[in-house]
Amino acid sequence: MFILGKYDIMSTMMITSFAAFLVGNLKNLRKLVKKINIHDIEIEFKNEEQKTFVNIATELLENNFPILSNVGQKEVNKRVSAWIKDFLSEIEKQKIPVGDTKLFYDPDFQYVLNKAIETVGRRNDDLINKALIHFLINRIQYNDSSRDDLIMQIDYTITNDIPRLTENHYKLMCLVKFLVELKDIFPQIETLDDFNNKVTKGFKLFDFTDARVFEDLKKTSFIHSGGNPFLLHPRTEDREMIQNLNENSKIPRVPMMCMDLFTYLKILYPYLNNITEQERENIINDDFFKHMSATYSRVIVHILLLPFAEGLIHDYMKQKLEETFKGDQE
Repeated sequence: MFILGKYDIMSTMMITSFAAFLVGNLKNLRKLVKKINIHDIEIEFKNEEQKTFVNIATELLENNFPILSNVGQKEVNKRVSAWIKDFLSEIEKQKIPVGDTKLFYDPDFQYVLNKAIETVGRRNDDLINKALIHFLINRIQYNDSSRDDLIMQIDYTITNDIPRLTENHYKLMCLVKFLVELKDIFPQIETLDDFNNKVTKGFKLFDFTDARVFEDLKKTSFIHSGGNPFLLHPRTEDREMIQNLNENSKIPRVPMMCMDLFTYLKILYPYLNNITEQERENIINDDFFKHMSATYSRVIVHILLLPFAEGLIHDYMKQKLEETFKGDQE
């Protein structure tokens, strides 16, 4: 008769216990690694909502994208697969609750998702790809709300506005926001070196090279092309009055109206009122400042950013400022 030794018995018990653990937790173990292979590229997902999104996105890509050569199709698949990974990563990062996966089967959502996929496959522009993710997440967040008007506006932005964006459009919107928030970005300007190394450098950072971008943006949901009260009336008391007005009230004419850039900057930074006449002439006669002053009076002062634009350019502007000024901001 064969008799098991002490260690054999222990080994057998451990193996049996481990096998029982595997059987009892097989369902959980299956959840640890989940992947979908699409054209030799693996996309991982962590829950059923992500799996549903990946399945639908890849189905839209395969069935609706125009037929291309093998090389072209591989490039499109690579772009879209990378974008899907970024989308899932952002959903997880922001902890966005997807809710019922029936949203992904909604014809309206699938239509805008398909348009987003087409844009990614064709353009492969990092700013556009991020913008599409940003607005698709908004679409998910507002889906269960009663704001049908806002959902339709988001859909239009995804399908019509974003595919036409270039970095020049971002720069123009950022230039408006930079001027509005200039005093918060750089609280103190006490020397001409400060002015040149901060304010002028910031202008150059967001200077755009195509004059047509203003006309482009007027056709989108990103700007209101009337007057910008925060640039026309930069004084603290004027700003407070504007912010406290009832939505149905008209903005009254206040004593200070700023239609030129140097006057605006003097109100923000009183130091500029005390410089010498020669120093003032050096600033306003500088070729770049002339260009920026003309841009301010002809374009910038007329642009008021709408909420969609604020959300769109926030990360882009923040990154550019941090990269350029490295600690100058507070």
